[in-house]
This record gives sequence, structure tokens and C-alpha cells, in this order.
Amino acid sequence: RAGRWMEADADFTSALELLPEDSAMWHEYAYRFAFLLAYTQQSDRYRELCRQTLANFGDTDNHKLAERTAKMCLFSQDIAIDVEQAARLAVRDYADNDVPNWLVAWYEQSKGIAEYRRGNWAASIEALERSAGLSTRQSIGALTSQLYLAMAYHRAGQHEKARGLYQSLELSLDSAEQELSQAKSGQAASNWNDYMALHLVRPEAVALIGGN
Repeated sequence: RAGRWMEADADFTSALELLPEDSAMWHEYAYRFAFLLAYTQQSDRYRELCRQTLANFGDTDNHKLAERTAKMCLFSQDIAIDVEQAARLAVRDYADNDVPNWLVAWYEQSKGIAEYRRGNWAASIEALERSAGLSTRQSIGALTSQLYLAMAYHRAGQHEKARGLYQSLELSLDSAEQELSQAKSGQAASNWNDYMALHLVRPEAVALIGGN
């Protein structure tokens, strides 16, 4: 959490080598490590970790592991896994009382991202709107859902709506970028991986929608 990413890389690598591959703790390390690998532009290692995680947890019934596996494999456009297999983890229907309340916003976010990568714009919009509405306002979770939502609006032909939403997010996105940059020399937030995801997805949104 001190922003020393290369030291963190070594620690994550060692942990994954020591832990049982089918354990929840292995998945916890793999999930966070995936964003670090993508952020430090280690595409081959990121893709391989996604493939390994999907192989280990592609059939999981655990809600948290399912949504996180889908998210880590699909959050970036740099995808080298079976999109449908990863997406199925996020879009499975659960009874409302079968999903813990704290997980619903994140579950809907993963579902929205999965549907976006599948090209199902209407389904993506529905899930991301719900996620943004359930998230704490101005939280990193809400900001992430809204960024993908702006892209989904654009893909669905709602260009003005997409542009307006993106413009409303720019100050918050700039603030998140600044916080991630400061982490390189100081204390990183406990959810540093979410900030990395925003950093990596923002250029995709800019290229699609336009912006700074």
C-alpha cells in the first residue's frame, strides 16, 4: 500500500506460488495482482493470470469470487481469455436474497462490464445504472460504474448523453488520477486496485467518447 509496485509484484508472485490455487486467499492475491500487472504494462503476465484464475474459479458458486473473476478478466479491453466464460460468472441470475447487500452494487458493476464486453449495450446500461445508483455517491465504485456507463451510452447511440456524463466525471477522474500518482511516493488507499482500473479504462473512454 505504499506505492512500491515492483516490491508488491515480488510479494504477490511469492504468495501465489505458496498458496493453494483453489483457495479463497489465492484468489484474493490474484485479483489485486491482475490490476497491478495491467497498470505496470505487463500484458503477457496479466493475461496469463486471468487465464489461470478463470481455469481455477470458472465454475465457482461463490458470489464474491465470481464477480471478481469476471471483473479482473474483463475490466480492460486487453482481453485474451474466453469472454463468454468470464461473462457468465457475472451475468448469472441470483435470487435477491442470495446476494449479500454489500455485494449488490459490485455485482451489478461486474455484470454491466461483462455485458459491455459482450456488446449487449442495453443490458450493460441497465446493470451499470443500478450499480451507480446503489453505490455511495462520489465513491470510487460509483465513478467506475459511471465511466463504463458513459461508454455503454455511446455504443448504444446515445452520444450526447454519453458525452454529458463523461464531462460530469472529469474532475472526479482527475482527482482519482492524482491520488494514484501520490501513492507512488506515499500511502496508497486500501482499494488501490480500483484506482488502477479507472486509470486504465479512462483512455478507452476518451478514445470512444472524446475528452481530455
